[in-house]
Amino acid sequence: MALHLPVHLHWPLTAHSGLPVGQRAPEAIRAAPSRFSPSVAHRSTATSVTICRPDPRPEPQRNWAAASGSTGVNELHELEKQIAAISAETKGTERQIYQQDAAIQNTKLHCDSLETQIKSLHSENVKLKFDIETAQEDFEEHMIKYNAYYAKIKAHKNSLGEVESKWSFMTELHEKRDFVKKLKTMKEELMQDLQNPGGNRITQVQEDITKLKDKILTVKESIIEKTCFLEEEKKTHEKLRKEIEVQHKRYDAILKRLHCQVNKLQANRRQWQWNIQQLEKTAAELRKCIGMQE
Repeated sequence: MALHLPVHLHWPLTAHSGLPVGQRAPEAIRAAPSRFSPSVAHRSTATSVTICRPDPRPEPQRNWAAASGSTGVNELHELEKQIAAISAETKGTERQIYQQDAAIQNTKLHCDSLETQIKSLHSENVKLKFDIETAQEDFEEHMIKYNAYYAKIKAHKNSLGEVESKWSFMTELHEKRDFVKKLKTMKEELMQDLQNPGGNRITQVQEDITKLKDKILTVKESIIEKTCFLEEEKKTHEKLRKEIEVQHKRYDAILKRLHCQVNKLQANRRQWQWNIQQLEKTAAELRKCIGMQE
């Protein structure tokens, strides 16, 4: 913001100031620029202060000089106030400029980082596009192979279905599948009948249940009768078993006695055979003796 403040100070020399002619005004002017910061001339347009020095020659009218000196002092005070305000405003603008410079530097750094990121992202995008193109080409090749394989498998499946339709177990399988479907339909019908409390199926099932209960009762009665008969049979069987055991013991004793008799007879037989052999030997000896005597 350019700020031009041309100030023309007409500083007359007066006797009221108590200084020599041309001394007070230059000191005030020399002291005023020290309130500016060094960067006033750099950041803002310099304030031009033009001081018209009075003629050092004495003037004839003293009263007019005193009045003009008091007005010059007031103007100097106003000028100092303006300079202080301008310096404060300049410092504020300098602070804002420094902050804006820092913000600009940060934005530049951020822009540089974003530019590097954009470059890396662009390279990644190019790479991804290339990868996508290669993947698309591979996918198209795989799809062509898959379609050919699918057509081949479909033809093979159709031929296999024609061959399988001629097999006996496949016909049985189809029949069983149809039977399973019929059973499923029957199951669904039964479920619908069961959900309907007044259905024919439920009444029929209830009648079947009552018939089965009657049959169960008759079977239970027959079972009770048969259990009683079995108990009696068990008792008779126990009696017969005891009698058989007694008979076995008796027959065992008889067998033992018969075995003893047989053993005795066999021993007697062996004894008789031995005696017969001895007698035959003696007879043979006697015959020999008789033959020798003759």
